[in-house]
Amino acid sequence: MNASAFAWQPIATAPKDGRLVDLFVSGPRNDGARQTDCWFNGYEWRKDYGRDGEYGVEVMIGDVPTHWMPLPEDPDTKE
Repeated sequence: MNASAFAWQPIATAPKDGRLVDLFVSGPRNDGARQTDCWFNGYEWRKDYGRDGEYGVEVMIGDVPTHWMPLPEDPDTKE
């Protein structure tokens, strides 16, 4: 994947098929924050905490996801 594929994209174009993505959230009391390993479960964005399970995306009151980015590819460890 080329570098431009990892640029922030408008939230309206985010995949809603359960695929993990990174989100950028912003709101009236927050200049913006990156939330990693998130997915849309059909009605809201969720965050994966690995072995600790899933939770809602951590946002302040009034924050909303404004952009998304695909996760980077795993490193090539076959060298």
